[in-house]
Amino acid sequence: MFCIISKMPFFDYYIEILEDLYKASKDYLKSSLESYIYNLVVRLPPPPRGLTTLDYQLLFKPDRSIKIRQPNLNELPYSNVSFFNTLF
Repeated sequence: MFCIISKMPFFDYYIEILEDLYKASKDYLKSSLESYIYNLVVRLPPPPRGLTTLDYQLLFKPDRSIKIRQPNLNELPYSNVSFFNTLF
């Protein structure tokens, strides 16, 4: 079992990426699972606020990608997680 601890508020993105890595690790990863997580967390810089988006290509579903972005400078930061189930 793996988890990602990050100061960036990309919780839903990280959950989806970890699920994809887990599914891909069963069949066809060329390197260790830890090296993919290391590259994601350490080598991949977070996008600047509101300027760019990062497209993360999923390994298990190569026709799908995740667009990671931060809000614009004049917008409030978001946590990228639904608190509806927690609150109600």
